[in-house]
Amino acid sequence: MRSASTRRLDPEYFKKAYLRDEQLIIANSSLFKTSKAMRISVDASAFYPSIEEYYESGELPFYRVGDIDGIIDEQRALRIPEELCSRFPTLKMVRPGDIVFTKGGAIDRTGLVKSMGAVSRDLIFLNTSGLPENERQSLFAYFRSDLFKRLLTRSSSQTAQPHLTITLVRDLPFFVGSRDLRNAIAETVSTAYQNVDSARYQEEKAEQHLISALGLADLRPSELLTYSASSNDAFASKRLDAQFFAPRIQQLIDHLSGAGTTVGTIAAPRREKFNAGRHGDFDYIEIGDLDGTGATGSSRVAADEAPSRATWFVRPGDIITSTVRPIRRLSAQIGPEQNGYVCSSGFVVLNPTGVQPELLLTYLRLPVICELMDLFASASMYPAISEADILALPFPAVDEATEKAVVAAVQEGRAARARARALLNAAKRAVEIAIEDSEGAALTSLDKSGGV
Repeated sequence: MRSASTRRLDPEYFKKAYLRDEQLIIANSSLFKTSKAMRISVDASAFYPSIEEYYESGELPFYRVGDIDGIIDEQRALRIPEELCSRFPTLKMVRPGDIVFTKGGAIDRTGLVKSMGAVSRDLIFLNTSGLPENERQSLFAYFRSDLFKRLLTRSSSQTAQPHLTITLVRDLPFFVGSRDLRNAIAETVSTAYQNVDSARYQEEKAEQHLISALGLADLRPSELLTYSASSNDAFASKRLDAQFFAPRIQQLIDHLSGAGTTVGTIAAPRREKFNAGRHGDFDYIEIGDLDGTGATGSSRVAADEAPSRATWFVRPGDIITSTVRPIRRLSAQIGPEQNGYVCSSGFVVLNPTGVQPELLLTYLRLPVICELMDLFASASMYPAISEADILALPFPAVDEATEKAVVAAVQEGRAARARARALLNAAKRAVEIAIEDSEGAALTSLDKSGGV
């Protein structure tokens, strides 16, 4: 009991793996410091009123659990007005260089902040932005290690699901290591983020190719203060909101409909139903697994714990697009290694037959197309678009040269992100090797991985 600051008596706290970790840290105590010794404060947003009504009405990124998974993509995060942080002092902000991780449910997601933003109540953050770069980046690698994840899990309160507190996180040992190792890890992490920047450039390049080819860059729809629509159109569309009938929207639809083709023309919905009772453990894709860049992760789920929303099988080359809040650009391409994975009923699964998957993916992620999809969404709290409306979206003709350019840019961006993930994993593994073996072995592993 003396080893447990919270006076734990549950057997989970004293698992053999946790006791081995404890002994390993004691044996390598020179590699660790306390947060106090490193002058790192641990903080989190506390209770604040619901701010959903302010989503997408400002410019400040609002980081939530789904945004935290190694590489934080600021483009994917919801936006809120910055003045909310002044109005609600318990809504905290993070700075570039701070480290965040999730504190409830999935408590092992860690991210290095690159852009100032606000954080939700489900995140804990450390003000590592005040540390030298090599220290905060080696800490970031350590926080992604299997060892630290076990420390988090052990320290969490075990109720309905694991939950972290600021006090418990503050008391955990923090890895420092030697200057040489910190420098090597920092160089590896920096190279990883250079690849992230390269990936973003390629993704933007793909979008610009398509926007230019479709004539959207020069499209200047009318912005009239007043306009009208016939009652026949209103009843046919079953809509009475003014935004749906705005002339700019109708002009956009007319512009995209010139070829007379739709998404349903060039892609078929895949309705390959998953039945948990007929299958064993499976890899599950839900909304939070999409990384906001056109790719998706997944989690391994036991068959007897299958969520009720686990609905559709997916196959390589399929495009999945979220029906909920389509304005968030949550579409992804299924990779070769994800054959037979299962996705949530919150997605429509499309099998491209008339165009390359990368072209359909880029089209569905264009902000103007997401705005159009959002207009077809119904409900207020969780606006969702139907499969029928997605298939009915206009899909203009795209010349072969543009399609090849878009595909090449998307594939290069994907490769750059894969290199970034590999480098981040190499940095994480180097920390683990330094603790388990020696710092010399850790440096050798980084050298072999190409990280330094």
